[in-house]
Amino acid sequence: MVKRVLVFFLKTLFISLAIFSTYYYFFLKPNIELAQIRSETIKILSLHKDTLIQNRIAYITLTQLDPDSANFNAEKVSAVNTLKTTREKGLSDIENYKVIPNVNKELYNRLPYLLSDLKRVYEEQNEILDKVYTTKSYDEGLTILKSEKAVKLLTMQTNLILEYEYWIEKLEL
Repeated sequence: MVKRVLVFFLKTLFISLAIFSTYYYFFLKPNIELAQIRSETIKILSLHKDTLIQNRIAYITLTQLDPDSANFNAEKVSAVNTLKTTREKGLSDIENYKVIPNVNKELYNRLPYLLSDLKRVYEEQNEILDKVYTTKSYDEGLTILKSEKAVKLLTMQTNLILEYEYWIEKLEL
């Protein structure tokens, strides 16, 4: 009697282990790995997007400074430093995170173009800021910061931010 119960218990345990290990290796483990890869991809895309947003905010802040304000110089230095920092960080992130896992075929194919557009935004912004630094007054610099080229740059930044948000939302579904 005890032997039968023990054999039944061992058979049940063995069959249960076989079922659960099969379930784990063929269903659960791939889903966990896919979720981790998605999470890593979202993290990389969010990093690019957040740096671009910080850069854009600093640029807009620079265009909206009041030259008559008591804090004008401090605010200007802060905005310029933020622009430089985010541009450098953005460019280094582009180099460090060129490849993402192939979670979504469309995104995987689109990423090189996204990164190239992002790099172009930072480079064009650097050109605009170099022109601003050579001006003698804030008003001359402001004219350059609000030029047609600068507006196109801001539009391009906005479009990139929206595209990054689109891909992040698509991966989160």
